[in-house]
Amino acid sequence: IALRPSIFCAVPRVLNKIHDKILAGGTINSIKGRMFKYALNKKLENLNKTGQLNDKLWDTIIFDKIKSSLGLDRVRRLVSGGAPLSIETMNFLRVLFGSKTTVHEGYGLTESTGGISLTSPEDLSSAGHVGGPLPVVEVCLADVPDMEYYSTDSIHGDLRCDRRGEILVRGPGIFKGYYKNDKATKEAITNDGWLRTGDIGLWRPDGQLAIIDRKKNLLKLSKGEYVAVEKIENILGRSSFVNQIFVHGVSTEDFIVCVVIPDNDMKTKWLSLNKDHHNFDKVVFNDLLSLSKVHGLKGFEMVRNLFIDDDI
Repeated sequence: IALRPSIFCAVPRVLNKIHDKILAGGTINSIKGRMFKYALNKKLENLNKTGQLNDKLWDTIIFDKIKSSLGLDRVRRLVSGGAPLSIETMNFLRVLFGSKTTVHEGYGLTESTGGISLTSPEDLSSAGHVGGPLPVVEVCLADVPDMEYYSTDSIHGDLRCDRRGEILVRGPGIFKGYYKNDKATKEAITNDGWLRTGDIGLWRPDGQLAIIDRKKNLLKLSKGEYVAVEKIENILGRSSFVNQIFVHGVSTEDFIVCVVIPDNDMKTKWLSLNKDHHNFDKVVFNDLLSLSKVHGLKGFEMVRNLFIDDDI
């Protein structure tokens, strides 16, 4: 609130928390709560139908005040990176900030000296992708047979695509290698200079790049299933009970578990309303299961147990 930045860069976990906290405040059964939900739905409807981001009435009464309360009323560019941002959150941010703020989703790595792709400032309505490659890089997709992603693929779920595979990047901004670690360098960079990102992407028919999976940081469980830990952490981290979360598994077991650092405000509020404090772990666990189902996680991707750590 004190800084009031004009450029705001954040990871999806932070933006999801902003989204969820605002929505939680709007679910109160009051005149203000109902007004907020109506205004939000109206602006989302206008975005989907016409691409319109502004509504003078609702912006003045509601959304400008929300931005001021967050200290984000001066933001002109908002950039999300580090993990895929949900379509729901992207569109929410667009209607919250309006046309005076460009909401971008980008993709990049430390090894690529930052950005690889970025959504266009003119693109105010499409979501679920990270835009086209920046002028300083080349991007291609390589087959990943173990995960059944191929350059011949034309379908991803219910969506059409123009090939799928591991994202490879080449250009003057790509790093030369890891310091005094030739083995890791050879694993990361091909003989002809392509950086293996470890991320799985697809080309949309409109030429935009979408991140759909992760090759690195996969856990292989005892029955052979692969679990993308980061994807699950991003989903479960949206729980209002969670401040931080760590998902873990081992190859000798057929399930995963997690460690949760609880949100202090949410925990304090819950404990003040409930006498049996021993049920807190169960409530958090059930909330994580509910999120898992809402986001379509498979059975082996759902945590089987959790440990709540209050000491950090």
